[in-house]
Amino acid sequence: ISDYAWQVLQGDDVLRPVEPAISPAWPATDGQSLVDEYGEPGTNQVRASAPYPLRIAWDTGQFIRSFQCHEAIKGPAEGAMNEVLQAYGAERVNDLGLDLFGGCFNHRKVRGGKRLSTHSWGIAIDWDPANNPLRANHTTARFAADQYADWLDIWAAYGFMNMGRAKDFD
Repeated sequence: ISDYAWQVLQGDDVLRPVEPAISPAWPATDGQSLVDEYGEPGTNQVRASAPYPLRIAWDTGQFIRSFQCHEAIKGPAEGAMNEVLQAYGAERVNDLGLDLFGGCFNHRKVRGGKRLSTHSWGIAIDWDPANNPLRANHTTARFAADQYADWLDIWAAYGFMNMGRAKDFD
């Protein structure tokens, strides 16, 4: 475990200023609407910093401190993670798997489809994908449990849409 991860787990929470929420009115997910709003896939990418170590979901012994995303979601993502840390504390973030990072920017098509995924613009973030898989619903997804309500509310307050709440999957 890194020195940074150890400090956070020991209570030295590194808090950053909270950015204002992004508009919850996301564009349609067809390619042209996304290009109009965010530019060409893979452009306008920056690094969002996490206030606690993020474990790589498929290799939980590996930690990252930041991830690549579109510049439009950097501030809101950092703000949401800061608020999550304040609401849950570092130990509970870890215990509940709220630090299990499944990815953000990934230039690819949607699974089984022809259109590009919103991950191609770096505007989608996957959390704990093993326990919240693509076809999970309100009875099978880990994040559907009561102890994750604040997590979902915090991300929603920053303009992020949870597909489990919006469409009962993923």
